[in-house]
Amino acid sequence: MTENMVFATESATDATQGEVWKILIVDNEPSVHQVTQLALKQYRIEGRALHLLSAYSAQEALQVLQLEPDVALALIDVVMETDNAGLDLVHAIRRQLHMADIRLVLRTGQPGQAPEHEVIEDYDINDYKEKTDLTRQKLRTLCYSTVRAYRDLRLIRQQQSGLRNVLLATRKTLAAANLTTFGDVVQEQLTALFGIPTPELWGITLVPDDGSGYSYLHVLQAENQNVVVGYQSNIKQLPGSLRSLIAAAMATTRAQHNEQYYMVYQHSAPELHAFLLVRMSEPSGYQRELVSLYGANLLLIYQSLLLREEIVDTQKELVNRLGNAVEMRSKETGAHVQRVGLIAEKLGEYYGLNSYQCELLRHAAPLHDLGKVAIPDAVLNKPGKLDPAEWSVMKQHAQMGHDILAQSKRPILRMAASIALTHHEYWDGNGYPNGISGSAIPIEGRITALADVFDALGSTRCYKTPWNESAIKNFLHDHSGKQFEPKLVSILLSKWEEFTDIRRTYPDAD
Repeated sequence: MTENMVFATESATDATQGEVWKILIVDNEPSVHQVTQLALKQYRIEGRALHLLSAYSAQEALQVLQLEPDVALALIDVVMETDNAGLDLVHAIRRQLHMADIRLVLRTGQPGQAPEHEVIEDYDINDYKEKTDLTRQKLRTLCYSTVRAYRDLRLIRQQQSGLRNVLLATRKTLAAANLTTFGDVVQEQLTALFGIPTPELWGITLVPDDGSGYSYLHVLQAENQNVVVGYQSNIKQLPGSLRSLIAAAMATTRAQHNEQYYMVYQHSAPELHAFLLVRMSEPSGYQRELVSLYGANLLLIYQSLLLREEIVDTQKELVNRLGNAVEMRSKETGAHVQRVGLIAEKLGEYYGLNSYQCELLRHAAPLHDLGKVAIPDAVLNKPGKLDPAEWSVMKQHAQMGHDILAQSKRPILRMAASIALTHHEYWDGNGYPNGISGSAIPIEGRITALADVFDALGSTRCYKTPWNESAIKNFLHDHSGKQFEPKLVSILLSKWEEFTDIRRTYPDAD
């Protein structure tokens, strides 16, 4: 490479002072470089200085472009080290370096060497000029038009890239299983899309009541890789800067912004207001467009996940309350069904079940005795021992509970149906209603059987007082391999304190 390939002109000095347009002069005649630099001296395009680079051969030009990939315009001589060096350089720039945005203008002092109509057809150039035609003003006009074209192409590329990234980010966000995961993913994508090092995101959904408060206020806050999701009783618990934006948006039904937060606002029904606020200081117009696009998608996903979790949480609460209703009918006023669910979940975790199965266990196990709703009070609440006929009636609750739940297609209720039917089966086959044994008993039935008995032995019943811990341990040990799966008993005994902590945390009501 020639030592004086890059001239340190005044316009080159300007390159250190903010954004510039880079223009590459490719010509084997030093005088052409000097004349071009004089013509463009202190010239600015849209407020930006020009940074002029010089190369004296096609090979040098390729090396410059590899080091300076953001050159806006190259002014290329046709005849240099060979008669077609400039033409070959055009092919190399487009095909080898894959630079589609740079504007290429051929300048020739020998127009007959490369006829214009052939060059324009065969080479991917943007203009073809004879050196004698390029006066100072025409050269400046040429630079202005080609740099503008380069600017517009770069903007289109940037927008395409931004839209592609938004679509990819939206796809990743759609894969979020819950609101907490959603918050984590969005923080990651805000950094990737907009370069925000510590993203802060607020998702707020509220329904005003007839007074001054809100009948529904759900808040998601994601900041510093920490996500908090829940309900708040008063909007005054939000930061003041957010409250003022929200109030203004509700008054005008339009999104509001300030020097801290950019808002996406959805007013889908007269009483429902949903907001997404991203902490961004003075986003550019282009960033605002992307934030609006991505934010609109985020708000829809947030609302969808919130609705889904509302439905799931409602189902879980109904299941839990139904289990409690069964216990109340049995005149057992404690927290037995809740504890059975938690004990079953922990047993499943230590047994090796996945997190989804363990969660299903926690919500399905409380319905283990649902069939008791069909058992007569005289049998269900008899204080003494049941006679054979009464026992026969009592045993029907397993099949009845299964029949009530079996037609559901919901995973929790389907598991609950299996538990209701099998939690009185014995490991050795001496249980009821079907006398199955060992691994033929579904794992959810085996686990709930142990969780139910363990908790019942330590609780007050109409027919018994609570057993002490030593007696419970002896019972479980004696019935391991008979009533209960040995592996499960071993787990419970080895983690005894963790399971007894559940009873202490959720005690029976006095």
